[in-house]
Amino acid sequence: MESLEPLLELDLSPVHKKMARPKMPPSVDANPLQPKSRRLPADVRRARHRDRMQRQRLAEKQSIELKRVEVQRLTRELEQAIQRLSSDLKSLREGDTLPSADLSLEEEDEEFKLLEGDTGWKGRSTAARLIQQRYLSLVLQQGSITEENRRLTERFRA
Repeated sequence: MESLEPLLELDLSPVHKKMARPKMPPSVDANPLQPKSRRLPADVRRARHRDRMQRQRLAEKQSIELKRVEVQRLTRELEQAIQRLSSDLKSLREGDTLPSADLSLEEEDEEFKLLEGDTGWKGRSTAARLIQQRYLSLVLQQGSITEENRRLTERFRA
């Protein structure tokens, strides 16, 4: 217990320690009128902003390129689906002897829509209906991707 007696005599509680600590003189670099700011210097902020914008532009370029490749792929799929649909429709016409054998693609689409409404048609050719659904989904995807590319390129140019 003898070793603890000097500590009791000093009576250094946390409150006394805090009150006993002298104030630190302000440093030579700091202006006493301005408190130290947590903001970074302007050149650092500008450099970070520039880097951030460059990364964003690069990401947009890559996104546009990916979308362009996707549009090309969808266009190829769409052309192949149209060719399959045309050949399937021709084979159906030859087999069913439909009266109109020389229709354009637009007329074929209209006729196909009319035939799709018929319940007998749905039961006879599920493959043709699936091809048409795939065709429509590809057209919609291509339209939305084209629109998104247009917006991105406008934003990139601005």
